[in-house]
Amino acid sequence: MIIFTIIKEESTRCPGKNFREIISGVPLWKHFLRKFSDSKIFIDTDSLRLISEIASDDEFKNVNAYMRLPEHINDYNPTNEMFERFLDEYEIGEDVPLVYTHITAPFLREPTLRDAVDRFARAYPHYDSAASCVKEHNFAYVRNGDKYLPVNFNPQEIVRSQDLPPIVFLSHGFYVTTKKMFKKYRSRIGPNPMLIDVDGVESFDIDTEADWDKAVEIAHGL
Repeated sequence: MIIFTIIKEESTRCPGKNFREIISGVPLWKHFLRKFSDSKIFIDTDSLRLISEIASDDEFKNVNAYMRLPEHINDYNPTNEMFERFLDEYEIGEDVPLVYTHITAPFLREPTLRDAVDRFARAYPHYDSAASCVKEHNFAYVRNGDKYLPVNFNPQEIVRSQDLPPIVFLSHGFYVTTKKMFKKYRSRIGPNPMLIDVDGVESFDIDTEADWDKAVEIAHGL
C-alpha cells in the first residue's frame, strides 16, 4: 500500500498528542506507523524532530517524512493542498489506490486498511473513492436554522429502529482514492464513494483531551 498522512508538532484541542506516549515509551506517531511496516508511507510534517527521528531509525526505512511548506503551516490545515503537493512531487501512477489516513485513529488495523484498498481496487472506477464510516440505526434529525428536520423517518409512523435506513457518519480513519480522481474532483472523496463500515475501536479518533484519556485506556487494555 501507499499511505499518505500528516503529522503536526502541536495540536490545539489536545496539545502535543502526536508525540505523547499512548503506551509506555511509545508515542502516538510511532504506535501508528509500526502497524504498516510493509507499506510505503509519506508524511507531510512541520516537525523537524519527527523528520530527524524517522531518518535515524532503521525501523522506518519505509517512511518518507518531509518538511511542510511554510504556506501550509497554519491552524486550518489545508489538507487538500498538502495531498496535492505529495501527488505532484512523487511519482505516483494515475490509477494506483492511495490511502490518506490519520495517526489519530490509533486502533485502525492493517488488515482492515488493506481490505479497504483491495475492495476499492476491484470496484474502481465505478467507485471514485472510498472512506471509512460508522453506521447507526437510530432516529435522526438535522438542524436547519431554528428547526429540526427528520432525516430517516416519518414522525407520524412508528417503526423499529432496526428497520430504519442507517445514518452514515464518516469516521475519518481513512480515505482511498487515486491521483486521477483527486485531480478530477479536488477532494479525497468523490461524488460516488464506497463507504466502508469500520466498527468498534477501529473507528475511534483522538480529537480532545477526553478522547486521549479514553485512547490510553483502550491501548492498555488491548
